[in-house]
Amino acid sequence: MRSLAIVLYADKPVPIPLSYNALIQGALYDGWKEHRPDLHSQGFNSSDKTYRLFTFSQLSGKAKIDRTKKTIAFEGPISLSVRSPIENLLDDLAEALARKQAMRIGSAAFPIINLSTADRLLFPKRALIKTVTPITLHRTLEDGFTEYLDPLSPEFGVALQANSERKAQSVDLNAGTVQLIPIEETLKRRVINFKGTFVNGWAGQFILSANPETMAFLYNTGLGSRNSQGFGMFDIVDKPLI
Repeated sequence: MRSLAIVLYADKPVPIPLSYNALIQGALYDGWKEHRPDLHSQGFNSSDKTYRLFTFSQLSGKAKIDRTKKTIAFEGPISLSVRSPIENLLDDLAEALARKQAMRIGSAAFPIINLSTADRLLFPKRALIKTVTPITLHRTLEDGFTEYLDPLSPEFGVALQANSERKAQSVDLNAGTVQLIPIEETLKRRVINFKGTFVNGWAGQFILSANPETMAFLYNTGLGSRNSQGFGMFDIVDKPLI
């Protein structure tokens, strides 16, 4: 299994913090703690970098936002997708969630009403993609500050290539050339608070080129950085490209 679709349920409006990425990540690690207790601390290594090699979507469902309280309240079915290129990683998670029959997100426990695989089997060399969660890349400046890169800048493509290579090396995969071309009119900047850090990312559509094995790896891992914090998930738009 490379992609797990989770459906939760709230029989009445259940508020959780508006910035909930860290809570989702925590719930996933909780599901892995029996079979994969070292995933958070050790992960998969490449040079001096460690990657957890999974990514997840935002929650999707009927919801009402209270910006004064900085909460979002879900009611009814709630969908969440998790992907990973690592064999059996999501099988272990699905087994744990099936046993628990609920997922705790912060202080709220949501019953699980369905778990299903949603693997994609075929990958092209070049594809139109749309982001499910924002793509983020950054560099650290000499003064220690973080600069988030704009997809329209040349530095973004260079950083994406390096990031893809390092992640692929952690599983002994040669990434080859990875090219991401933004469709400028679709780009939207997104800022997400993750444990007090405001992460800048970009949503929109892109043309992604890579060999099919790397395309599959990136689809299941995520593009850019902070994938295990809920960034870089994308879907492939299935239409022919010239």
